[in-house]
Amino acid sequence: MLETNPPDARLVSRRLAGWWTGLPQGWFLKRLFHVMIVACIGGMVLDAVGALPGGEQALPGEPAEPNPVFFPRPAPGDNARPYRPDMVPKPSPDRTANPRLPDGTPIGRPQLQRMEFTYDATDDDVPYIVATGDVAVGTSEEFKRFYDSNGSNARYVFLSSRGGIVQEAVEIGRFIRTNEIKTIVPKEAFCFSACPLILAGGVERVVYPDAWVGLHQSRIAEVSGGNIRDAFEHGQTTVSRMMDYVESMDVDPIVWRRAIQTPHEEIFMLSNEELEETRLATVVSDNVRLK
Repeated sequence: MLETNPPDARLVSRRLAGWWTGLPQGWFLKRLFHVMIVACIGGMVLDAVGALPGGEQALPGEPAEPNPVFFPRPAPGDNARPYRPDMVPKPSPDRTANPRLPDGTPIGRPQLQRMEFTYDATDDDVPYIVATGDVAVGTSEEFKRFYDSNGSNARYVFLSSRGGIVQEAVEIGRFIRTNEIKTIVPKEAFCFSACPLILAGGVERVVYPDAWVGLHQSRIAEVSGGNIRDAFEHGQTTVSRMMDYVESMDVDPIVWRRAIQTPHEEIFMLSNEELEETRLATVVSDNVRLK
C-alpha cells in the first residue's frame, strides 16, 4: 500500500497564488460576465416559450403613436427608467420631444415605424444620411441598397431609433465601419435597444449631451414549437455574435452587462460619462463641426 504525505499548506498557497497572478488581466470579470450572459439567455428562453409573463410585445416596425415621456437625465447609479415601445423621451415636463439635426432642422420622419433613410448635405456640402425608425427584417439590406444608390459618399449617419432586430443592427454597423462612416445621435434623439449596435459601427461615434442612449435585455421573438433547447442555442449564438461584434468595434463589452442586467420592461440610460468610459461614444458634445 502506497502512502503519500499531505501537501504542505505553504506549497499549496504558493501554487494558488502563482495560478492567480498568472491569469490574464480581467479574467475574473470576463468569467463573471459570461455567467451573467448565460443567466440572461436562460431568461430569454423562458420568455420565448411563454414561461414568463409579459412575453408579448410590439414588433419592430409596427406603427405606434409617439408618447412623449419626461425622464430625468441619467447619472451613474441612477440610470434605469420604465420602457414602453411607444415611448419618446423628452428633457423636461414642459417641453415636447423634438429630435433635430445640428443645424436645428427637426427630424420629422416617423420615429416609431420601420426604419427609413434620407440623404442630404450641409451648407458646406458635407453629405450625410438620416436613419429614423425601427430595425426590422431586411433593414440592413435596405440600408446597403440606399447607400449604394444615394449616399455612397456620405460621411455621417444620424440615428434616431428605438432599436429592433439585433442581427440586422449588427450588419448595418459592420457596413458603416467598412465604409468608414461616422455615427451621430443628435440633439434630443434617442438610440435604444439594438440601435447602439449601429452607433458602435461608426469610426467616430458622437452623442449629443441631451440625446438618449439606452440598453436592455433582448427577447427571442419566436421559437419553433416552443423548443427550449433550440431557443437556448439561438440565444447563445446571438449573444456570442453580439459580444464579438462589440469588441471588434473597440467598444468595451462591459457596456453590454448593463443590457443583460436590465429587464426588457426597463431601459438603462447611459450617462455621458459612461458613454465615454465604455467608448460607445468617442465624443459627447453639442459643439460638433461636420467636415
